Amino acid sequence: MRTSTRLLIDLLRSLAEQGKTIAQAAAETQVTYHYVANLAGKHDIVFTRQKMADRPEAKLRAIDMRRRYEDGETLELIGRRYGLTRERVRQILSKRFGSNGKDGGKAEQCRRSRREFHNKRDARSMKAWGCSYKQYRSILKHPGKPTYCFSQQRKNADQRGIGWEMTLWQWWKVWEQSGHWSERGRGRGYGMCRLNDTGPYAVDNVYIGTCVENIQDYWIKKRAAEQVAA
Repeated sequence: MRTSTRLLIDLLRSLAEQGKTIAQAAAETQVTYHYVANLAGKHDIVFTRQKMADRPEAKLRAIDMRRRYEDGETLELIGRRYGLTRERVRQILSKRFGSNGKDGGKAEQCRRSRREFHNKRDARSMKAWGCSYKQYRSILKHPGKPTYCFSQQRKNADQRGIGWEMTLWQWWKVWEQSGHWSERGRGRGYGMCRLNDTGPYAVDNVYIGTCVENIQDYWIKKRAAEQVAA
């Protein structure tokens, strides 16, 4: 036996007595795992056994399993990838990370589907009304049919050749902040007026006032125009 081999065996025996594992001994002596294991078997060197779950590759595998599970991959698909049963995958995730059925797999697939549905619905609502679907629903809860009133006022403005630059949400916030929605109506009620009765219906060009005030603004503007023409 070579002197270098004998010295290596003595070193391995010393490491084994210190409670080292084969992998740790291989790392310290800078030789391969299998060579250390072969020498240990031939010369009755008993190393501390390392549990499969504590090996670096097992830890990396478990981390990858959790990532895949939380990303929506099912236990069965993960098991097929690693040659394990779905139950074994569940045990590994539960023991290492405390994962349960709500943390991934089909539950995550359902959450993702719901998010996609809500995002698409919000996108449609934003395009149509300028607000999220939840905000749109909050408007519908108010009496007086706000959405109908909005559509009618926009239609009337178009028929009169007046520009309209407001979304439903912007229009409603002007009314809501005024505190006069319940008093909306012709006669002595309140309505949405344009500043000096000119320009388009836009957030910075409207206010909530009485219909009497609106009519007065209209006549003041008309008389001023007649005087200029004269």
